[in-house]
Amino acid sequence: MSALVGRRYATALYEIAKAQNKVDAFAKDCERIASTLKASKELLNAVKSPIINQEKKAALLKAFFSGKVSKQLEDALALLVQKGRAPIILDVMKAFEAILDEQSGIITAQVESAIPLDESEKQAIAQKLEAISGKKIRIQNKVNPDLMGGFTARIGDTVIDGSVKHKLQRLREELRQVSLN
Repeated sequence: MSALVGRRYATALYEIAKAQNKVDAFAKDCERIASTLKASKELLNAVKSPIINQEKKAALLKAFFSGKVSKQLEDALALLVQKGRAPIILDVMKAFEAILDEQSGIITAQVESAIPLDESEKQAIAQKLEAISGKKIRIQNKVNPDLMGGFTARIGDTVIDGSVKHKLQRLREELRQVSLN
């Protein structure tokens, strides 16, 4: 539910940014807010805490972001706190980025690999996925040692499994079929 509410606030922010021709500036500010919240677990926990009152949350956010983000986003943060929506600030920032991606025709592919991918590997995978999907791809890499090697890519509801683990499972199934015949 927080994602849905976050999307509504993000849509409103996007409409304001678009009306003022400040979409890029808003995008940078939203990224700054999101990265700050992700980097500081203490700040994120304080913002989400039901124990800390709204005035303290508003003061805390103002101390962190005043002068570092636009006045409109400062006001948006204050409004979220005032409406009791401070716990979803990070969701709003992520939803804003998702709206920008939709408007730009960019889709995010969640790519799991056995080891972290370097930039050249990410680019190579992105190019192949762009050829398959016909859209611009942004790679989000997650390490999953269980894959043994290769990678899996998820684009929306589509999964492309090029992992060694999957190939071994297919080989095992083929060998079972052969031994049964």
